[in-house]
Amino acid sequence: MAKGFLGTNNFDTNSRLCMASAVAGYQTSLGCDGPPTSYADIDETNCFFLIGTNTADCHPVLFKRIKERKHSDPKKVMIIAVDPRRTETADFADLHLPIRPGTDIALLNSMLCVLIEANLIDGDFVSRHTNGFRALREVVKKCPPKVAEEICGVPECLIIEAALIFGMAQSALTLWSMGVNQSSVGVHKNNAIINLHLVTGKIGKPGSGPFSLTGQPNAMGGREVGGLSQMLPGYRSVEDPTDRKEVERFWGVPCGRIGSQPGLPALEQFEALAQGKLKAIWILCTNPAASAPDLDLIEKALRQAELVVVQDAYHPTATSRFAHVLLPAAQWSEKEGVMTNSERRMTYMPQLAEPPGEALPDWKIISLFAQALGFGDAFAYPSSAEIFAEFAALTAATRCDLTVTMAMPEGATYGNNEALRRWPLSHR
Repeated sequence: MAKGFLGTNNFDTNSRLCMASAVAGYQTSLGCDGPPTSYADIDETNCFFLIGTNTADCHPVLFKRIKERKHSDPKKVMIIAVDPRRTETADFADLHLPIRPGTDIALLNSMLCVLIEANLIDGDFVSRHTNGFRALREVVKKCPPKVAEEICGVPECLIIEAALIFGMAQSALTLWSMGVNQSSVGVHKNNAIINLHLVTGKIGKPGSGPFSLTGQPNAMGGREVGGLSQMLPGYRSVEDPTDRKEVERFWGVPCGRIGSQPGLPALEQFEALAQGKLKAIWILCTNPAASAPDLDLIEKALRQAELVVVQDAYHPTATSRFAHVLLPAAQWSEKEGVMTNSERRMTYMPQLAEPPGEALPDWKIISLFAQALGFGDAFAYPSSAEIFAEFAALTAATRCDLTVTMAMPEGATYGNNEALRRWPLSHR
């Protein structure tokens, strides 16, 4: 509705605060977004490199799987944890690097320096599948372990040990989350992590690869549907004329309706509200007055806005107290839908109970609003199944092509998790 019918790209999702650094890191290093890994790699890897993640606390189910893999072969499977604090994750690791906050890039470059010096690189993979290695080598040469020790506060011997464990392992899986992503240089940290895998060839193989862990539910799904201010469904870009025309044609809107420039990201929207450049904001399923980085800015922005619409299952909240209009939304158990997890796997979430009072599923509220604006024909969805079918059709021939999912045989349907797989999917 926002991009195709209202003509504004000022639309952002939780993928921004959660995963924007990983998105840009994957795109700049690998050419596209989407972790080239899966949870099955946890059961295959010989080396876990955990950085910027307290996995035991923040991803406890996944951490249990890591522990099971470690216990299956204690001498062969090694765990390296990089964290300023001694957490439960660090306690379980074979090697803990107590890094000084904010110095991840120096550590990662130093590890890569060790790997190059020890010739623990995959020269064939580098020559066939990468570019820029010579320039990268010159950069990391400036950060040997002795230099990195001064920057990171991690002893030189531990940096060397970590690099050798990573380089000599048959397979290596790097896991990271908000400790890497939520940084002013988060994209570069992601690039440095991916560089370790590209230079050693530990990517695209069982048990190997750079695996970003989403910090919030469906942060992966938000990217697939175009839920960032610069994106359109199917990992298309608002800046690409061909992408815009494809989506405009599919939605049946006039050519040129979708703006050619990225909209304002989430926090910049609040800055614009505070400056009077934006007049209204619609906040769905989130509580920025409690969770955003700069709460003073958020409160100032919400006070100065001419219209604040809050759509939430809960009231009062820190954000809803600023609302001029409250829209009661169903919570997760009161609606059905599809979510996508860190490994690009879709999961159907069934409705378990009826929403109370006037509460409605979010898609229904948005559809009713669009109909009130005169866009009824384009938003006459009888259920969420039709919305998913439309989205899947729009992903045809994109890197997250879901049309195979919708064409699966033997009665597989939207409400059947057997039909919802991990992309990319095979047409065979």
